[in-house]
Amino acid sequence: AFKRWLTGLTVWVTLGLAALMVIMVNYLSSHHPFRFDVSRTRHYALTAETKSLLDHLPTDIRIVVFMSGEQELYRDVQSLLREYAYASARLHVEYVDPHRDMVRSKELALQYDLREPNVIVLDAGVRRRIVPAADLADYDYTPTLAGRAKVLRRFCGEQALSTALQGLLQARKPVVYFLTGHGERQTDNFDPYTGYSIIARTMEKNNLEIKPLSFSGVSAVPGDGDALIIAGPTKRLTHLEVEMIKAYLNNHGRLLLLVDPGLDSGLEEMLELWGVRLGSDRVVSSATAGQQLLVTAYGEHPITTRLKNVTTIFTMPRSVQPLVGTNGAADKPADKPRVTVLASSSDQGWAELSVNQNPPKFDPGVDQAGPVPVAVAIEKGPVPGMEVELQPTRLVIVGDSVLVANGALLGGYNTDFFMNALNWLLERKETLVIAPREPATIQAALERGHLRRLSALVVLGLPGL
Repeated sequence: AFKRWLTGLTVWVTLGLAALMVIMVNYLSSHHPFRFDVSRTRHYALTAETKSLLDHLPTDIRIVVFMSGEQELYRDVQSLLREYAYASARLHVEYVDPHRDMVRSKELALQYDLREPNVIVLDAGVRRRIVPAADLADYDYTPTLAGRAKVLRRFCGEQALSTALQGLLQARKPVVYFLTGHGERQTDNFDPYTGYSIIARTMEKNNLEIKPLSFSGVSAVPGDGDALIIAGPTKRLTHLEVEMIKAYLNNHGRLLLLVDPGLDSGLEEMLELWGVRLGSDRVVSSATAGQQLLVTAYGEHPITTRLKNVTTIFTMPRSVQPLVGTNGAADKPADKPRVTVLASSSDQGWAELSVNQNPPKFDPGVDQAGPVPVAVAIEKGPVPGMEVELQPTRLVIVGDSVLVANGALLGGYNTDFFMNALNWLLERKETLVIAPREPATIQAALERGHLRRLSALVVLGLPGL
């Protein structure tokens, strides 16, 4: 009896120790998890740049995935954020389905001014960034022409999230002034044709502070401004105002000028000193009807690096002609403006000098044949590679201000060109060098006999077992 009792006790002690071991292993794994990627393509493994960024987070950051579980990128986002949360305990991720959790969805919409679902919100308390699902992937839409579904070419989730995270951690918001007083487009104007309220909201979501600037009562562009935007002036600037802008640029200023055709802004003479001439024309194309000019021809410049597969729509722009050699940063002294063509019409476009001719028609010997530039970037100051502390002067001149007007953005125009230009002017080094992930394609070459045996195994063998 004692032997049986001892044997039973041994069994119970063994079971207790085994249970205790299971509890200990689960406790350690929950508090000290260890993850490793055994996949062949390491599709969700974070890059060293992202890991370094997450290792130095100064504060807790809340990430809200405001996305339906049926969204095609939902599983990819979930898997990626699982790696982010594992890499840093300062990230707190919440998933909200806008179709199921209506109360919470309404709270988020009011809190973050969300107009549509399928976005990711990064909230650091005072500052926040919003990443739309469209920024997370690159698709091939060619199959849709034949009635088939679009094809995912690259998953850019890590690049988009890490870039937004880095911008969120900026200590100071850059200040961007919008000039007023000459009929310019204004950021507090919600009119679909003349307003800039939508692009202003986009800028604020990108951690920029917007201020209006009137030259009445001031003697210079304020020193706290990081960039000045003059968007679509309809009245001529005075000589004194032009001199103030000249002084601002000579003091390493940053200017984004969007000027429409048929208007005299008063800045034309100043721009010629910077190597650019605004044409008294409008750039059109035989490839499109109406006033739209579809641009896919870009110059080599940091602004256009990520626009190679993106179409930018201009609305009847005027030409912006370089007067000095372009793309010559390496062989030009620091005191000479370096002009780079950013966007041009195709060979099917031309600069129409008869602005009232409708429909426009190319007149050989009168009109300028394409390609015709409609946007340029200018830089003057230290040549790249020179180790000096002085900041260069930078300008971006665009022959169209409808580019990011409310009606244009509501009609499907994109903000990429405008925001890239603004980030270059501000020298915002937000974009991390993170390559997008291409989906792995696995093809199995099976003979007919192999396929029959596989079918028998799946249909009969597994259910039989």
